[in-house]
Parts: sequence; structure tokens; C-alpha cells
Amino acid sequence: MANYEDNFEERNLGENSVDQADFRMQQYLKENGYVKNATEEQLRKHTHIAGSYSKIGVDPKDGYVPTFWLISVVLILPDYIIYPRDSYITYLVEVKGTNKLKLEDYKKLQEMQERVEVCNDKSVGHKLEVGVQFFNNPSTNKIGKYIPYNVIEKQWNEITDYNEFPEKDWQGKPKYFKEMPWRE
Repeated sequence: MANYEDNFEERNLGENSVDQADFRMQQYLKENGYVKNATEEQLRKHTHIAGSYSKIGVDPKDGYVPTFWLISVVLILPDYIIYPRDSYITYLVEVKGTNKLKLEDYKKLQEMQERVEVCNDKSVGHKLEVGVQFFNNPSTNKIGKYIPYNVIEKQWNEITDYNEFPEKDWQGKPKYFKEMPWRE
């Protein structure tokens, strides 16, 4: 099992190449009738499909690229985009297997939310929503919990204490996080 003392590749490749929370997310979506990258035409033709989902962007375990740690600072993309068949909401979802939400991850959610609000103000009918799908103990528990951004923001602001991970970020600065009150 990888830990913070291992380098980036040791933590994310080889024996540690499976992200359990991401595995559970895909399992959850498939079990609930979602089809990866289903088109609007497929959704119209096949009424048994609950919706479409896409796994987005680069990832240290799936879709790895060299210098991922630097590229991820530039990109503001969710882990998943989920489009339920009969909904007027498309979900931009980050997947988490821990309740330790890093400051940099919170800032990413916050920026996505700001952009979503601009889109939603201009959109007629269809809306976007930012949230987190949290899997507590993803290696043994396949049940996740969806938490919308407005709940995350409220919880984040109620927690005054930051904690610090032992490892540093790519610039050698501390990685701060808050322990969120997430439970299944």
C-alpha cells in the first residue's frame, strides 16, 4: 500500500494503479444503468439507458501523462460529467475516497462552481451542478454519497482548522486540508 513517503509514480502506478474510489464510481454508474459516452441519439433510442457519463481529463492512475502534477494545476475539469436521461441537470463530479479535502481541491470545486453559475444564469432550461461523490473506505465499501457544492461550501466554511499533509506540493509548499463531516 502506498503512503506519503513514496514518490508520485510509486503512489500512482504499478501495484497502486487502481484508484478504488474511481473504481467504485464506475461500478455505481454502470449498476445504475449509465453508459459511458452514450450519445443523445443512443439515449433516445434505448430507453433502458439511465443516462450518459464521461470520465474527463488526465488522471495519475488512468490517463497518466508525464508531469501530471504540473498539468493538473492548470486544468479545471471534474473527474466525471454525468448526464441523467430525464433530468435538466448535468453533474460535474469530483470523486473522493477520503473525507480529507485538500485546499487545492476545494479551490478547484469553487472555481468550477463560479463558472457553472455564469452558465446557469445564461442557460434556459438546462442547468449544471458541481458536487463530490464520496466513497468512505472505497476498497471495501461500494456505496457512495453525492454531496452538492452548496453543502460542501457550507461545511468547509464551518470548519476553522486546517490540517497539513506530511508531503509537500510540487513547489515544496505545505498541502493543507480540512476533515469534512462526510459519512455514508
